[in-house]
Parts: sequence; structure tokens; C-alpha cells
Amino acid sequence: MSSQALEARRNYKMSWPQFAREESQRAELKDQALNSAEVIKERPKLDWVTRTSVLQKPLDDLYKQYCEALRQSGPQK
Repeated sequence: MSSQALEARRNYKMSWPQFAREESQRAELKDQALNSAEVIKERPKLDWVTRTSVLQKPLDDLYKQYCEALRQSGPQK
């Protein structure tokens, strides 16, 4: 339910239980909006972690090949 729907149902004859129920619903909607904003703000970090986890294996393999090539070429003087 949206905050606009809650506003549309509100009238001056509202009972206290209905008011309390709507207040808890409004608080939940506000928490959901804040959580959504936090997720959106953290999205670049999630994208970075996802990308680095995808790239880690190929980079590790290339580094192993590089180290092996250095060992095979022997000590440099």
C-alpha cells in the first residue's frame, strides 16, 4: 500500500485503532523507502565486488603463468 492510498482513506471520523494501524503502515513505508535508498547508494560497491570476483580467477591464472615463466627463465644477472 502506498502513502497516497493511506491519505485517500484518511478522514476526520477515523478511529484510534485505524489511526494506529495507518501510522504503523506509514512507518513501514518510510523504512522501505529508506532501505531502498541505502541499497541504491551501495549499488556501486556491489557492482565492484561482482566484477572483481569475476576477474579474480583469470588474473590469478595469468599471474601464475607469469611467475612460472620467471622461474623457467632462471635468475637474471
